Amino acid sequence: MKIFISYARVDKPYCIRIVETLHVHEVWYDQRLYAGQHWWREIMRRLEWCDIFLYLLSPESANSMYCKKELDVAIKLNRPVIPILIDAETEIPESLNDYQYLDMTGALTASNVAGLLNAILLVEREAVSVPTYGQDTLATSEMMLPEVSVGPDMIRDAARAMQNDDYDNAILLLKQAQASGFESRFVDLDSLVKIAEDELTKRTRLKEAEREYEYIVTLFEYEATRDYACETLHSFQLEYPQYDPKQLHKLCESPNVDRSDIDSYVDEEVKDLFYLDSLYWCPIPEGTVEISSIHKDGEHYGDKSEHVEPFYMSQYPVTNKQFDTFVRAQDGYMNPQWWKFSKFAKEWFEVEGEPQRPKFMGDERPRETVNWYEAVAFCNWLSYKLDKKIMLPTIAQWQRAAQGDDDRVYPWGNHFSEEYCNTHESKLKMTTPVTQYAKGVSPYNVYDMAGNVWEWTLDMAQPTDESPDYKRSVIGGSFVSPCERAQVPFRFYLNPRVSYASIGFRIVRID
Repeated sequence: MKIFISYARVDKPYCIRIVETLHVHEVWYDQRLYAGQHWWREIMRRLEWCDIFLYLLSPESANSMYCKKELDVAIKLNRPVIPILIDAETEIPESLNDYQYLDMTGALTASNVAGLLNAILLVEREAVSVPTYGQDTLATSEMMLPEVSVGPDMIRDAARAMQNDDYDNAILLLKQAQASGFESRFVDLDSLVKIAEDELTKRTRLKEAEREYEYIVTLFEYEATRDYACETLHSFQLEYPQYDPKQLHKLCESPNVDRSDIDSYVDEEVKDLFYLDSLYWCPIPEGTVEISSIHKDGEHYGDKSEHVEPFYMSQYPVTNKQFDTFVRAQDGYMNPQWWKFSKFAKEWFEVEGEPQRPKFMGDERPRETVNWYEAVAFCNWLSYKLDKKIMLPTIAQWQRAAQGDDDRVYPWGNHFSEEYCNTHESKLKMTTPVTQYAKGVSPYNVYDMAGNVWEWTLDMAQPTDESPDYKRSVIGGSFVSPCERAQVPFRFYLNPRVSYASIGFRIVRID
C-alpha cells in the first residue's frame, strides 16, 4: 500500500519510528522544507498518489494550517483516513469526529503496532472490493496553499505564531513571505526563519526527551527493574544531560530511597533543555596509551606511557552549525567571560572581537578557520550551557579514542584506504560532511579522526619569540595532508592565534 503520513515537524522523531514499522509498505512523509509552491505541489501529487492517509495527531498537528489542509484534501480525494493519536493532550479536530482513531500515546508496543497494521489491512481489503476511490483528482484551485495575507500582515501573523510557540506555522508563513518577494530595509526574513527554526529544533528535542523520559519513569516504579532503570537513565542523560524533572538520578544515588514515591522529587520548574545539533557522545573506557615523542616544535617530553581515565568524546568534529550556534547566541562568542582563561586569549579577543567565516560552508562540514583560543572559548560556553566539564582533548585522550587497545596506525586499522577518510589522496581539495566516512570510525565509533581537518588539543610545547604564548598541538591530518600525516601518532605544534581552513577541533566531556 502507498501511505502518506501527515505530521507536525515537532513530532518528526515519532513519525520516523512509525515509518520504520511500516517498512513492508511504500511510505512517504514530507520533510517540511517549505520550498514555496513546488513543495506544496509535491504534497498534492503525493496525496493523489497515496492509498491511505495517516494523520499523526498532536496539539501541534491539530493546529497546523498545512496539516489541516492535507486532511481536507485527503477527504476530498476519498482517501481512507487513519488518525493516530500520539499525544494525549490533543483536542481531536471536528472533521475527524466520525473517524475512529488509534491510540499510540505510549510506547510503540507490539499491540498498538499490530492495531495500525490491522487498520491498513482492512483498507487494503476494502480497496480490492471497491477499487474506485483512488481515481479522484483535484481541481487546480484545490491544490493551492492555504491563503495567507501578503506583506505586513503576513509578518504580523508569523510573529503572533512565534509568540504562541507555534513555530511550525511561523516558518511556513515566513517562507511564503520570502517566496512572495517581501522586502524590508530592516526586517531580515532569513534571521527570523533562523530564530523560528532554532526554537522548533529545541522543542522537537524537548518533546522527544519528554516521551523517552516517561518510559524510564515507569521502570523506577518496580523493584525488579530498579538497576536497569538507573542504567537506562544514564544512557538517556548522555543525550539529554539537563533533563531530569523528577530528579530520578537521586534514586540511583540513594539505594534505600522508596522508589514508589517518585513524585516527591518533581522539580517546580524544568530548566530549558539546551540543544546543540549533532552533538553525540561516545564513551571512551580507561586505558593506557603509548605516546611517541616527535622531537621537534619544542615538545618537552620524550616517549611515554600514559594512563587515561574514562571520558566521553564528541562523535564528530565541531561542525559549522554547532559553532554558528555559539557565535549567534546572546551569551555566546561575544561574552568576555569565555575568554578569561588566559591573558593571551583575553588580549586576542579584545583586539579581534569577532570570528572569521569558514572557508567551506555547510551545516555538517567541520568548522575550520578557528584558532585555539576560539576552540577553548567554545568549550567554556558549552560547559556553562550543559553544566558539564567540556574541554579540548589531550593528546593522550585523543589517541586513546582513535586507537583503542591495539596501537593501530589509523583509527580503522593499519592500512590506508581512500574510502575511509578525506586526505590529499582523495583529491577533493575541500572538507566533507563529518558523517561521510562511516568506514573510517575508530574502535569507539568516533568519526573523522583521520583527515578532513586537523584538530586542536590541550597539549603545549615551548613558546617562541613570535608567539609568547605556548604553542598547541594539532593532530589527525586534513584534506590537504598526505595519508602519512593522518596516522594517529603524528602531530605538530602551532601558535594558538593562527587559524587555517584545514584546522578545526572536537571536544571531550568529563563527568
